[in-house]
Amino acid sequence: MAEVTGLPENRAAICLAAMRPEEIAAIGQWPSYEGVHAQMDYALRDGGWLAHFCGDGGNHCYAARLDGVCVGFSLLIRQGMTEAELRIAVHPLLVGQGLGAAIMAKTLAAGFGELGFAAIWLIVRKNNPIARRLYARCGFQLLGETGRTIQGQAVEFFRMRLSRAQYRKGRDQE
Repeated sequence: MAEVTGLPENRAAICLAAMRPEEIAAIGQWPSYEGVHAQMDYALRDGGWLAHFCGDGGNHCYAARLDGVCVGFSLLIRQGMTEAELRIAVHPLLVGQGLGAAIMAKTLAAGFGELGFAAIWLIVRKNNPIARRLYARCGFQLLGETGRTIQGQAVEFFRMRLSRAQYRKGRDQE
């Protein structure tokens, strides 16, 4: 697919910026996820995460761009005054190339820095150990388990949380 070829190897070059309407439309046209990630494909489509959360002024919807090309996105969904729920997605053809970690680093820096959240939490499917390991490497702590109904099916999740203090402590140890 031409839109994701020729990208630089330096994943630190990812730029996180406010999502543009044309990027929301383009993400809806991305190819489907495959394998274990196929269960997440609904998040990209009509009525998915972007449609649900990007119209609300309290939420922060970011496009992750590499050389001007949208290679993923993240959402910080405000939960009260001091916390946000994090959601992240990488272009289906680029999964497994280290982009998720780079997008997470930029999103956490924005959430705990300029946005000033005291804590960021997320849920991760129990059958997605790759994402769970990424979140743990970023400092997220396991809080427990929860269930949700997604597209009419019961799905089991782990709930994870990272406080600003934990984030700063992890950054100081790097």
